[in-house]
Amino acid sequence: MVEDKSKNKMKDFTVSPMKNFKLIGGYILSSFVVGSIMSVVALAISQAYLIYSGAEALTLNQLVEVFLVILVTTLSNSAMVLFIVSLFNSEKAFSTASTIIGTLIGFITGIYLPISMLPESVQTVVKLFPTLHGISILRQIFMERQMEVSFSNIPISYVDEFKESMGVVYYLNDKLVSNTTSIMILIGSAVVFFLLAIFIISRKKK
Repeated sequence: MVEDKSKNKMKDFTVSPMKNFKLIGGYILSSFVVGSIMSVVALAISQAYLIYSGAEALTLNQLVEVFLVILVTTLSNSAMVLFIVSLFNSEKAFSTASTIIGTLIGFITGIYLPISMLPESVQTVVKLFPTLHGISILRQIFMERQMEVSFSNIPISYVDEFKESMGVVYYLNDKLVSNTTSIMILIGSAVVFFLLAIFIISRKKK
């Protein structure tokens, strides 16, 4: 989208009879398809590696669950990124912003360090980040069997503490965020960011 804007291709779309939601939907769909394919390929490679190394791979049911979570999370991410992209008009500005955002996402999603290491106030804000909820569900699925083996003789209180500190589960207002709630947050965020992107494009079209 940024490239289309910088080369004035976006003007061709905005002056056409094409509805804004169709234009935005096309961008989201292309991002969603590419992101889903990349994620599924990464999943396949990880499972092939586990089998090759003699480790236990995911069951068929778990693979189906992972696939569905990938779809929902990718949809949410595509809508969110599209909204962010709609705010930029030049490739240089977007390139700089994407570097900063990419780094922040690493911290926000607990990739660089566990969420529990962040200040309490920051944790509360981070837990509202949609992508984090998809990652939480994926961690539950991927770590389920290994945690059963590793923590078989460990008191449940310690297991719960470990899950929370490592971002396997999350609590908001001292209440456990269920997977159903996380899925609803992902779907809701996809709708919200989709509408916001349409609003931004509509304003610029005027």
